[in-house]
Amino acid sequence: MELKYIILICVVVLAAAYFLRPSASAYKAEAPKTASQPLTLYGSATCGWCKKQKEELEGMEVPYVDCNEKSDICKEKGISAYPTFILPDGTQLKGFQTKDKIAAIINAPVGK
Repeated sequence: MELKYIILICVVVLAAAYFLRPSASAYKAEAPKTASQPLTLYGSATCGWCKKQKEELEGMEVPYVDCNEKSDICKEKGISAYPTFILPDGTQLKGFQTKDKIAAIINAPVGK
């Protein structure tokens, strides 16, 4: 194969790789909207799974609402099970969630 064809193929491959790569703006558009608005954990001081959930999320900044202390807020939000996470869009995640799953939702690094 002649050198000019090899160079042409290399240029075409590099151009395709450049134009087909995801752009930074496209990544930001697909990033979770919860990154700037964290989800909130709702639970109870008497709930064993809530205690385990809080331990699982240790080191992460996840707001917590104790439904024994703020029952009016929990009733208004429709909390029917503990622990429950509510995302800014209103989606509820009921039950124990792993640290990795919560980190992915809030776009945060997973600590120790």
